[in-house]
Amino acid sequence: SELLQTAATICKDVLQNRVQSPWRASALAYELTMSLASEAFPGEHAQDRAQQRSPAMQRAIDLARSVTREPVRVEHMAAAAGYSRYHFSRLFRTSEGLTPEQFLIQQRLRQAARLLQSTQEPLKVIAPQCGFADVAYFSRAFRKGFGMWPGAFRKAAMYRG
Repeated sequence: SELLQTAATICKDVLQNRVQSPWRASALAYELTMSLASEAFPGEHAQDRAQQRSPAMQRAIDLARSVTREPVRVEHMAAAAGYSRYHFSRLFRTSEGLTPEQFLIQQRLRQAARLLQSTQEPLKVIAPQCGFADVAYFSRAFRKGFGMWPGAFRKAAMYRG
């Protein structure tokens, strides 16, 4: 995969002492982080899908992307699209390349990343704002999605989305 090729190239550069400056090391770390994010969020580069997406599916996605106090659930997305949860989940996976649950986690993690970078709110405040009832689960999901813990992410200040 592209991720493994990127990681292997970076490891090779490090092992062969080709990384001579902190700026180069930072650039390589950023490149690896973006490769990890691309793997974690496979549907993100599918701009063609947006043009081919049905109006019903677009309504569901618009609902999921809306920032509300109450977290959006798959049932809400299915209702917005006018389908049963089961049928909607099948159609969504075919249309978007990931499950509705994965898509919702992506949206919540993106919102969390924005809040981590733009506020100093503690995780116990950010997690519920992004639809995570448990801070520990939020932290694990964030690490899985971004390849680092939320605190390290906040310190790295790399997110721009």
